[in-house]
Amino acid sequence: FEADGITVTTPSGRRLLQSVGFTLPGRGLLAVIGPSGAGKSTLLNALAGNRPVDEGTVRHAGHDVHRDYDELRQHIAFVPQDDVLHTQLTVRQALTYAARLRFATDIDAATRRSRVTEVLTELDLTGQGDQRITSLSGGQRKRASVALELLAKPSLLFLDEPTSGLDPGLDRSVMHTLRKLADDDRTVVVTTHNVDNIHLCDRVPG
Repeated sequence: FEADGITVTTPSGRRLLQSVGFTLPGRGLLAVIGPSGAGKSTLLNALAGNRPVDEGTVRHAGHDVHRDYDELRQHIAFVPQDDVLHTQLTVRQALTYAARLRFATDIDAATRRSRVTEVLTELDLTGQGDQRITSLSGGQRKRASVALELLAKPSLLFLDEPTSGLDPGLDRSVMHTLRKLADDDRTVVVTTHNVDNIHLCDRVPG
């Protein structure tokens, strides 16, 4: 995964990003650190292909993310800062409904159920599968949001401030989860203002 010379400017001419660049190998975890208003979310959305760039390129496995977005979109997952889960559903129900919406129509129910079980195991949520999302802790809810995006087995995972509002213990737990996801042959990019656990990351671009 590589970003080269990423520049983003508002219509009024204000420069939000200036010539940002870095490389990240497969199985890598990168943290974008900075205070509110520093442009972290702008960068994350540009890297994920969610917003255009005025200059520069973003490449994944040799493909231009913006030019080839339609081809790559099934390999890209984006977890926003605000959870998008229906809080009255159980974790398993939320994932099951999401699988029905996101998987191809020729994927049968048994295969979808199996994938939901795999993701619950991978995110250490097996014990919470039948709990309503509203009853989860902050860290568990964030892992459930990540689980939702992992259903389609993306190779690129972007997370915007996933530890915002969490206490230090939950912050550490979420970052360890992201480290594990990166070690499982994924490229993971996370924005955060907390530097306590950046030692878990492979890159922290300056």
